[in-house]
Formats: sequence, C-alpha cells, structure tokens
Amino acid sequence: MSDAGKVESDGKRIIVDPEVLSIIKSPDRPEAFPRIAKAPNNIPGVSGFIAGMKSLFAYNREGLLFFEKQANIYGKVFRSQLGPYSIVGVADHEVISKILKNGDRCWSTALAVERVTRGLSFDIDLKKKSRLMSLDFDAHRRMRNLVQPAFSDRALTSYLNIIRHEFAYNIEAWPRKGEVSFRVEARKIFSQLAARLFFGIGDPNEAARLEGATRDYWSAIPVVLKNRHLSERWKRGVDGVATLSSIMYDLIPKRRDEGGVDLFSQLCKSRDDAGGLDDDQLVDLMLNIIFAAFDTTTMGITSMAYLLAKYPHWQEILRAESMRLPEQATLADFNGMEQTTQVWKETLRIFPVSAITPRVSLGECQVGSYVVPPRTLVFNFTGLLGQDPDLWNHPQRFDPERFSSARAEHQRHRGQYLPFGHGVHTCVGAALANLEAKVFWSIVLTRYRFSLAKDYDAVHCMTPLGSVSGEVALKVERL
Repeated sequence: MSDAGKVESDGKRIIVDPEVLSIIKSPDRPEAFPRIAKAPNNIPGVSGFIAGMKSLFAYNREGLLFFEKQANIYGKVFRSQLGPYSIVGVADHEVISKILKNGDRCWSTALAVERVTRGLSFDIDLKKKSRLMSLDFDAHRRMRNLVQPAFSDRALTSYLNIIRHEFAYNIEAWPRKGEVSFRVEARKIFSQLAARLFFGIGDPNEAARLEGATRDYWSAIPVVLKNRHLSERWKRGVDGVATLSSIMYDLIPKRRDEGGVDLFSQLCKSRDDAGGLDDDQLVDLMLNIIFAAFDTTTMGITSMAYLLAKYPHWQEILRAESMRLPEQATLADFNGMEQTTQVWKETLRIFPVSAITPRVSLGECQVGSYVVPPRTLVFNFTGLLGQDPDLWNHPQRFDPERFSSARAEHQRHRGQYLPFGHGVHTCVGAALANLEAKVFWSIVLTRYRFSLAKDYDAVHCMTPLGSVSGEVALKVERL
C-alpha cells in the first residue's frame, strides 16, 4: 500500500482501508458507502440474520438492558447483531475511553454516523456534506471551530433572556390544566426554544414544523426497511429532512441580509468565498445541530421531571437553591447551582440520553484484548457505564450527592461518566444543554410544586434516544 493509504498518528502510521480513505479525508461525501465488515468470530457473542431480528425486537422492548444481559454473558467486549448491523459491543470504561479519545486516529465517527443514518438525506441535493458529527480529523476540526463561538460563555449570556422568556411563558398555563403530560409539554417548549435560538423563528406554527420533522427523523433511525415505498416511518423521516432543509434554504437570504443573534444568522455571515460555508454546507451542518439539539435536552429534562416528582425531598432542596438566585441571575449564578447540577448529572447517569456512541475502524484496531478488522462497526455503550457496580456505589439508587465535590464518585475511573461523549467529538452544545436545564428548573420550581399523577416505577427506554419510560403525567399546583 502507498503512503496515500496511511494516516499519521503520534509518529506511527495506521494502515487505513483504501476503500474508506477518500471518505474520511474529505467533507465531500460520495453516495457509495463502504461495505461494513462482520464482527470477528473470535469475539464471544451472537451473529446472523435470526439473531439480528431477535435482538431488534428485544432491544425495542428492553433498551440497554438487552445489551447489559449480553455483556454479562459474553464479557464487556462482545459480538452482537442488531437488525442488519453486525457489531462489536463495548461496555468497558477504559476501552470506551480509549476508542472515543482516538489518540491513534484509528476510529471514524463519520462512517459510523452515516452508516446508521444512511439514506435519510438521499432525496436532498446537498453537494458538500458538512455534518459536524459525520466528519473526521481536519474537516471536523474546521467545522467545530466555526460552530464553537455559538456555544461560548459570551453567546450563552446573550441567549439568557430568550431562554427565560420562553420557559416562563410556556409553563404559565400548567396550573389551569391541573395535570400535564410532561413529555408532550417539554417537546413543545424546547422545540420553540430551539427555533428561536438556532433560527430566530418566533412563529409557533413554524416551530411545530421543526419539532415534527425532527421527531420523524429520529423515529426513522431504527427502521430496517429503508425504503420510502415499504415503510411509512422511513418515508416520514426522509420527508422530515426535506422539510427542515426547505425551511433553512428559504431563511438563508434573509438571515444573510438582516443578521441576528441566533446561530443560523451567525453562520450565514460566513461565506464560502471567505473560507466559510456555502448554502449546501450551511444547511447540512445545521441539520446535524438541530437533530442533536432540543431532542436530547428534552429527553434529559423529562427524566429529571420524573425523578423530582418521585423524590419530593430533592424537589424541595432544588427549590430552595433556586429561591436564592438573584432576580436577574447571570450565567455565573446558574453555573454555581451545585445541587441542581448534581441532580442533573445523576439524571443523565440513571437515564442516559446518548447511550450508544458508534465508531467504525479505519484499519486493524485494538478493542480490549481483541483486534478488529477495518470497517468494523463498534457500539460503545456509554449508557451502561452508569449502572456498573464496579464503578459506582449502589448504582440503582438515586443519589445526587455522589456528584458532590466531597464524594466525586464520577471521577474515580477514566471514562466512567460520559453523558456528552469524549474526545474531540464531545458534544459542542453541552454547555447550552446544562444551562437550559438549570434555568428551566429554577423557573418551574419557584412557581410550582408537582407530583406524579399516577405513581409508577420507570425504566430506561431507547426510542432511539434514551429517557425515562412513560409520559410522566404530573399534577401541578402553584406555590
């Protein structure tokens, strides 16, 4: 193999499969996707069509518990089949940390993301693919640098008044309703907030279109029959991407002329001839951001609502902390909410949102004590780490103080707690999600007291993002 088939890494050279080299080197994605290799037979586990169908149905019913059972049977590095995907599953914190850090540049995020979502943008004419999650190395670094300022402390400070207004306005009617389906309410609230922060859209009907399109996208991810004529869910997913793209293309001229504080306006100022983004790149990049934005935060907030209703003692602790905030709390004030932060972190441990982080090997790569061939799809089960008794004291117990500075259980082992990913692909919007959670609960808890309308013991579910099970119906009363 020539030098063109190698990637430099800390003075070493990783042999890269030539079929994937052009894809990881360029943000211009070809339509053809390289064939994924089967998980090696020397790794214990299951494989094959029948196992794939069984696992798909079991996963839909049990979520991460299904893979936890496999890890208990076969070990923390195991072979599995999820529908059409032959995978190597990893539930070992040290192995996961090494893969996600990617110090040897042996792993591709681009190939993994596009393998799982392939086909959803098939009908969209985008010549230059720029998705932040589905880029690697220099191309990823360039796009991340363009987006990073929109999530800086300065940007978050500029968003605060918008965030406060949206939350206060949208929860005003809760006591009149008496009982609210929190899952439904949270999706509405955070979709409207995302529309304002990311696109400067204040029209609730347009925000509802964005929400519906992203919901259809996520619903299509697990579909096996990826054909719009054979699967209604797949058709809705493809149409959802088309809807979002259409909205953004229509907005570009106005945002470039008028500007604004929203993320889309800021990126519209960067043009291709100045080393920035052209229209296709801009739309493709924003598709990735909107898919990862309010859906993930909504799931986490919904799970936290369940836990605060289930454990009213902690609801009172957080209420007292929120009451101590100054009337015009600053970013620093919200960052200093230690107890709210502890409950938020504990929520993401018990009910992880991004519970699986996929990667594809670029060459022969080490996974624990095994070597996998090029183009192997690896599922890093970061969500399982939060329930590992080797890493946490009584992991089934709701115990936010494990995240206190005095105990700091989450800092015992490298890579044991990764709610927002790890390495260069750590979620660029993590600071915004954390801020939204603190502002939201500070507003809700200083106005209302709530409880479960019907008590139940929830479990973690995947749809395909992770969250608490059930609608989380709440009885709400004004303080």
